Amino acid sequence: MLTKVFDKNKYWLLMYNYEHDIKNYESKFDKLATKLDQILIEFHDNVNIVCNANIHLSRNHPEYLGVWKVLIYKKSLSINEYFGGFLLLLQSFLFFILSVMREFIRFNQNQPMSNPEGSELDVMFISHQIQNLVTDDDFYFGEIIQDLAQSNKRVVRLLISHLNFSQSPIEPGSFTTLILNRTVSKLALIKYFFANMNSLWRLCLFCLRNGFKLYEIICVLIGQLSNFSLIKIINNIEIELKSWRPKNLIITFEGNAIERAVLLLSKKYNSKSFGYQHAPIIKNQHSILRLLKGDLDPDVILCSGPYSNSKFLTKLGKEKIILTLGSPKFRQFEYKENFTKGKDSILLVPDGNFESIDNFVNLGYYLLSSKYSGAILIRSHPLFHKYLENKISKLSKNCPHTLLISSGNLIESLQSSKCVVYQNSSVAIQAILEGCHIIYLRNPLMNIDPLWEHTEYRSIATSFGEVKTVVETLDPSKDFSPMALHEGGKLFFSELNLDIILNSLK
Repeated sequence: MLTKVFDKNKYWLLMYNYEHDIKNYESKFDKLATKLDQILIEFHDNVNIVCNANIHLSRNHPEYLGVWKVLIYKKSLSINEYFGGFLLLLQSFLFFILSVMREFIRFNQNQPMSNPEGSELDVMFISHQIQNLVTDDDFYFGEIIQDLAQSNKRVVRLLISHLNFSQSPIEPGSFTTLILNRTVSKLALIKYFFANMNSLWRLCLFCLRNGFKLYEIICVLIGQLSNFSLIKIINNIEIELKSWRPKNLIITFEGNAIERAVLLLSKKYNSKSFGYQHAPIIKNQHSILRLLKGDLDPDVILCSGPYSNSKFLTKLGKEKIILTLGSPKFRQFEYKENFTKGKDSILLVPDGNFESIDNFVNLGYYLLSSKYSGAILIRSHPLFHKYLENKISKLSKNCPHTLLISSGNLIESLQSSKCVVYQNSSVAIQAILEGCHIIYLRNPLMNIDPLWEHTEYRSIATSFGEVKTVVETLDPSKDFSPMALHEGGKLFFSELNLDIILNSLK
């Protein structure tokens, strides 16, 4: 009995230390974010510095912190880490020189202007290409762009490609789609080189005058030397803005460097800017829930549901126009009146990084080894689909059980699943809309649960064994009914209201 009491006290002591450490991490993140925001506010009109990805902290999540990770999650830095920082700074400088030289000797594709008619555009959307085949159904905006085009608005979509394909097929549709793949002109390249060297010097002076520590200065300079890929995208976007002269510009809104630079350009070309918050908001969200003032904020913030709208209002007050547009993801569940009976699959949805995918693949094989009677499916973000396929292909050779990959239509996978296990994914909310029971697999260093303030809609598990236990002990009579879950999901992804955009256009 005494042993049990000792173990229990030891457990609570560990939990106290864990919670104390988490608060320290949050405090260090907040202090660093405030410092970096000072840079953005000071240089809000300098597109080269705005394209420095290292001064944009989107959220307190290790996978999003990059070079800042050791600064947030370690009590102190070792000599090796300082040496590694200096080495990375040197490598970044060499890569910067090589990138500019390589681009300079490339054959310039002097493409004709994209707007041959020369007429003014109603709306320009800027989205992301994450799949080779391009269709009207946008991964981030769904059918919103198509709906606007069908309402007699002249619409063009620009796609920032995250793929290595040199060319991608574009299906004919109801609006023009352009993939941003122009080379940088020789003159623009020369201007960028000298402007970026000047930006490095100005950043160094600013950091020294404002109490930045050595490692912080190194990280800021590394980001400045690594911004060429973003500058190329911005150069492409500016060419299209100059050509089309859109009255309105709509872009995804997560608060990253590209979005902020696009918002800066929208002011330059007198376009009314809309930032669409499409992704769930997690506990330590930072970038979109504060104002940078100057030219780096959207004129209008569009929200995916009432929950995120309330977050923006709490943080920003009435300083910005904040409207609930809804989500195209809700359309698939819009007329839901009943739910498929006899669901038996489990769908695993990891976070968008390699570590989480590896962990969830291991969870899948653990559940298979426990001889669960239903199918076990796993689904990744499209950018990680090939990695997931290769991972399962290697493991399946030595395993008698089969872990199935969910691809294509998400709704079909949700309709067959009674449980969805997730980390930091909007699929969790889509699962609620489909009436699935959802389980959050906790990771103590990642505050990544989009339902952190609405824990009533999900279970929580801290280990593979606990996931198995939750699945085996589900009691439909004690849980929310599928319809009640469906109604709860509308807090996050509500019904799309296109009139919100139509009434707000310039």
